[in-house]
Amino acid sequence: MRALLFGVCGSTTTWMLTAGRLQRPVGAQRSQEWTFERPAGDAAAFDQERLLEYILARPWDLLLRLTSTLWIAFGIWLVWKDRKKEEAPALNVSLQRSAASESGEALRRGLQRMGVFFVKIGQTAAQRPDIVGDEVAEELKGLQEQSAPFKDELALQILAEDLGHPGPLAPGVVAEGHSPEGEPLLAELNPNFVASASLGQVYRGRLHDGREVALKVQRPGVREVLGLDWAVATLVSRSYQALVGSPNDYGAVVDTVARGVRMELDYYNEAANAEEFALRHAFLPFVTSPGILKELMGPPGSRVLALNWYPSRSPKELPVEERRLLVEMAVEACVVQLLVTGFVHADPHEGNLRMGDDGRVVFLDFGLMDRVDFGIMEQCAAGVRHVLNKDWVELTHTFQAIRFTPTPMQKNLDYGSSDVPRYEPCSNEDFAEAFAEQLEKEAGGQSRFGAMAVALKKLSDRYLMLTPPFIALLCRTFITLEGLLADDPVMAETYNVYQKSLPFAISRLLSPRTRKGTRDLRGVFLEGEEGEISWTSLSTLLAAGDDKEQKEEMGDAFALRTAAAVQRRLLMTAEGQALRRLLYELDAFEAVRGFFMRKDAKDLRTAAAGALAERWSRSKSQGKASEMVRAPESFGPRSVAAARGWGDWSGKDPFRLPSSTLRHAKKAWRIILRRQLRRSFWPWWRLWRVPVLLLQELHVERV
Repeated sequence: MRALLFGVCGSTTTWMLTAGRLQRPVGAQRSQEWTFERPAGDAAAFDQERLLEYILARPWDLLLRLTSTLWIAFGIWLVWKDRKKEEAPALNVSLQRSAASESGEALRRGLQRMGVFFVKIGQTAAQRPDIVGDEVAEELKGLQEQSAPFKDELALQILAEDLGHPGPLAPGVVAEGHSPEGEPLLAELNPNFVASASLGQVYRGRLHDGREVALKVQRPGVREVLGLDWAVATLVSRSYQALVGSPNDYGAVVDTVARGVRMELDYYNEAANAEEFALRHAFLPFVTSPGILKELMGPPGSRVLALNWYPSRSPKELPVEERRLLVEMAVEACVVQLLVTGFVHADPHEGNLRMGDDGRVVFLDFGLMDRVDFGIMEQCAAGVRHVLNKDWVELTHTFQAIRFTPTPMQKNLDYGSSDVPRYEPCSNEDFAEAFAEQLEKEAGGQSRFGAMAVALKKLSDRYLMLTPPFIALLCRTFITLEGLLADDPVMAETYNVYQKSLPFAISRLLSPRTRKGTRDLRGVFLEGEEGEISWTSLSTLLAAGDDKEQKEEMGDAFALRTAAAVQRRLLMTAEGQALRRLLYELDAFEAVRGFFMRKDAKDLRTAAAGALAERWSRSKSQGKASEMVRAPESFGPRSVAAARGWGDWSGKDPFRLPSSTLRHAKKAWRIILRRQLRRSFWPWWRLWRVPVLLLQELHVERV
């Protein structure tokens, strides 16, 4: 019984229970079965401890690569040494660049000439101004735009070779060196690319059964030089760090990029990520990703990724209203990834976010994903609450818990007088005061993650900040999304990312998976030795999440009901085991009496009455169907990957969970109900407490 109550209400990993048996998601299975076959002799690549072994195994290749790289870098330096004559770009909290400069253009072109690996380093450094500086980071943002394409003829050859098709790829489309005779692989294929990125290009075709397909073809030669570029970049970064005596670990950036590029080159890994993403987020009906067509991917190690073609438009193609809806959906989806599922898209720039023709936000490019552990999710959720409550001292403790700042805090005593910092311990209150003052100066300081990132950057010369890699990931994600607000004055003025995040932060607070999170849950809801409910804490949470002003400005047009989907998942799956344990142990009768009788619960009573009245009024005047943003048909069919595990979205059951999960959930809640009824009204003579409670309530109302 206890196992059913506290742990078996669904799976936190898959949220799927079929026939009473736990099953792994398709993505997790494929990620184990689809391995990337790396060339023999490359085992020492990307291993810092075996760097010397890798160099000695190919000295001449490495020397040539190093020479050409340094020559290009020298050309960049010649332009940048006169940088002071140019006007420096302004610090920007979005991904929209300021006007291009001569030195910036030289930097971007030089990195593109060096190769894909160095382009990826530049793209990563664009999000790390704490390491490369504001000016360099601003100039490097240009690398996030469309990359220079490679020849279509090479792409067609790769398609034919990796898919093992000797005949034509489609009627009239034949790869060089292949026969024009025989059965075409596809019914149609556009021989010209439709999109180009740093690692590949996309081509559009049609299968013989009528389905449209997107074929992502890997840029030729990338794998062959990846190990050499890693070794060159490691040698150069180590030498530069030793030469200038910098405290920044440039080698860590190089290793991060190398691991990321290697993962992105494994298209079977990307396919597994795409399906796992769809399955993990299938409870959000407005989020989707293209399905995988495994029959057109070739063997493991193939340079071709086949996806269903998902008709969609980029943010730049959308009118203001649809762009606003896309931002709303994308922000809520990314917050859910960070605080609820922990499976985060690591590169959600404008090219990877699109508005599907069926009205849903479409995520693309799953080569690089990040998994956030439960401890980090819980601390991020706590940070959202602290910002809304303006509890800056508690926020500093959160910074320390996620290792963004050291413990104790370190202050630079030589700030403004010397370029060499001299750190000494300081109090959290000192840092909190400086942070609050700086945040007030930033536009959108109380509503934008980007404003917080800028404020922290400006404080980094005065206080030591460690900036772990996942912090850069989170900043990149939300700064990108907030950058989409720039063309919409209404949304830019009224949209508060923190308030939008609060329901999901509360859901994470209610579903802790660590010991500290469990203690925090009890600390928020209970007080005193007897464990009475803390009505003050609950009222504070309610006040922090009150976004009436934002609703009045934006209206109800974009009420996506994401919070309802997350809350249902919390109540009906194993995510809610800590909450169910708390409710199982709580004295429900005393909690009800406290709700009606306690003075500090007045705000909650008022809010509950208002919510019930609003719900009743809405259902009477418009009907329950009005709570939905759109008719279910407007979303179209589910993506192939999501539909495999969850089926089509139903208007009667918009946030569908497997029937077996719902069955287990009902059993668990029946156990809690029986426990509370027995505790409150057994033996039978304890029923006298009900009329006494009613009389007390009437007395309180008269007073």
